[in-house]
Amino acid sequence: VGYKERDPVRGEDALRSLEEILHIGRERRCDMILHAGDLFDENRPSRQSLYRTMELLRRYCCGDGDISICVDSDPSQFRFGAPNWEDENMNVCLPIFAIHGNHDDPTGEQKLAALDLLEVNKLLNYFGKVDNFDKIVVNPVLLRKGSTKVALYGLGNVRDERLNRSFNQDKVSFNVPLRPDGKSAESEWFNIMALHQNRFKGNASGVPRQNCIREDMLPEFLDLVVWGHEHDCNGKEQQATRSLHVVQPGSSIATSLNAGELKPKHAFIIEVHMDNFRCIPVPLRSVRPFLMEDVSLAAREVEKNSEDSIWRCLSEVVEQLLQRPRPTPQEGERFPPPELPLVRVRVDYGGGYHPISGQRFGQQFLNRVANPEDILITIKRRDAGVPKPAGFTGALEFHAEEASTGGQATPDIIFHYLSTGQHLDLIPEPDLNLAVQSFVQQSEVNPIERVVTDHIKAMVEYISKHTAATTVDEIRAAAKARTEELRVARLSESGAVQHVKSEPPSAAAAVAPTADGIEDQALEEAWGDGSMPNGRTEEPEEETDMASVFGSMQPAKATPKGKAKSKAKSKAKAKAKAKTKAEPEPFGIKRQPPEPLAGIVKRQRPDRASQSQAMIDLDDIEEEPQRPAPVMPDSAPSSLGAGRRMPQSFLGQPAAPQPKKFSFARR
Repeated sequence: VGYKERDPVRGEDALRSLEEILHIGRERRCDMILHAGDLFDENRPSRQSLYRTMELLRRYCCGDGDISICVDSDPSQFRFGAPNWEDENMNVCLPIFAIHGNHDDPTGEQKLAALDLLEVNKLLNYFGKVDNFDKIVVNPVLLRKGSTKVALYGLGNVRDERLNRSFNQDKVSFNVPLRPDGKSAESEWFNIMALHQNRFKGNASGVPRQNCIREDMLPEFLDLVVWGHEHDCNGKEQQATRSLHVVQPGSSIATSLNAGELKPKHAFIIEVHMDNFRCIPVPLRSVRPFLMEDVSLAAREVEKNSEDSIWRCLSEVVEQLLQRPRPTPQEGERFPPPELPLVRVRVDYGGGYHPISGQRFGQQFLNRVANPEDILITIKRRDAGVPKPAGFTGALEFHAEEASTGGQATPDIIFHYLSTGQHLDLIPEPDLNLAVQSFVQQSEVNPIERVVTDHIKAMVEYISKHTAATTVDEIRAAAKARTEELRVARLSESGAVQHVKSEPPSAAAAVAPTADGIEDQALEEAWGDGSMPNGRTEEPEEETDMASVFGSMQPAKATPKGKAKSKAKSKAKAKAKAKTKAEPEPFGIKRQPPEPLAGIVKRQRPDRASQSQAMIDLDDIEEEPQRPAPVMPDSAPSSLGAGRRMPQSFLGQPAAPQPKKFSFARR
């Protein structure tokens, strides 16, 4: 909600899709709605987005209706001691359980998210919030309906590299319910998890990706994972492992306009009985149609030096797209598809073609497409005959549609560019990459300025306390060595491939980064002539430049009377320098490893023949007694009056009394 809300054509798309999903939940008499993150497009949604969302939730989730599920888990898991439908002052007919995503994650000193505002108004149940990133513990919400018991796990969005590292280091644990005799009761519950992370799509050039989560990282006792964050919708559940199935609903509207968005959008109804389940995809009719085509000007043999020829070629492509069949509104349909479609043409300008203005091109399709300003996505590749700069290993290409999907971090291209031999001398590239991520994804005001200021301050303190550098060249060499030492440490923490500096041809021997860092003396011997690892020659700088950065660090000239005293100070500095090289102290962004935590114990589940099938046959399941169809609301009802809703029975059995608080075992 909130995506393109100021657009006169597309401003209502997200709200109309949300209303259709809520309507499906009420019409199909669902027991609850599970949302896997990114309810809002921003972590600080506008007042209009908040107001319209709260109005829809009150209209469809509050009112007269029966709640057929009971909560058996510890009430302290809920912010206010109980789910929203057990509040005496609320009349909830359709509960919602939601986790946060990377767009609406908690921010600020109090770590509040937009979902906290909805939870305090008792419009939904917010769970899956991580309080301690060093020891991530996932607790289940235990739900029961008759003889069917569901353990609902939730984990809100965590930075993918950090969560990947936490899984690999066994710092993520899952609590499971226990029987009265103290044994694990996880096999008695149907275990569902809501997750909002990048999904593993393969390795990059044989190197394992660190910015994603693989299915085999999750515990084996899970039966079903509702995977958020990915925008493309899979029409049915996928069997990731022998006992784990994955449902990927995707986004409710097309935002990134890439190939994955071409798949039809669905909402999924998950039916669970005991150990069996099935997923029923329900197409969303209110989604705006999306059309896309890839065009290579060279393959179409378009005239290179004629802008009119390029213009005509692309105009014909758009006209052909508009002639394709699209969903049409049906008579009496409550949520008809919008009339104007979204159009995306990805143009390959390789071969000496010059791109045309995308905004000017789209003006001819006003009132015919919904996005005339960004119909074209232009990609211009580097020609083979253009000389490349020294140390640059590949063309720097950027696809605009990939930046908005959330699948690939936008600033990773900066880290890739800087990690190909063109290193920074003062700030490690991983720290700069995190600062750019904070600016792009978290909307932090001045993250780069903060990182630069903190590193300069820490570098000044480190050089003045732990080195004997006095001249500008010595200070520069010490700063460069310390930065390289930190860069290697950051890359080793994240598990990335370390790019070791190559040996310069003029040096007798080059020192590679080791666990103890790079020795200052060896660094000066290797690159003392000013040559850089990538073949460039370092430009000489004036002494005042480094002095302005690090402050006045030049020592006073030694007088004859203080010659002995100065000599003693030099010896003391040399001892301090040797000690520093042996045990360097961290500075800047400190990352202390947390205490080790017992990892997830892999448990082999009992053999279930039904769990190995992609779709479960429920022919033997008894039919649930039909409840009276609810009256669909035409206006927002009052949330007061009927009081608490008592749980009904399942399959005609009387509702069992709610047991006492469960005990848990950490797996």
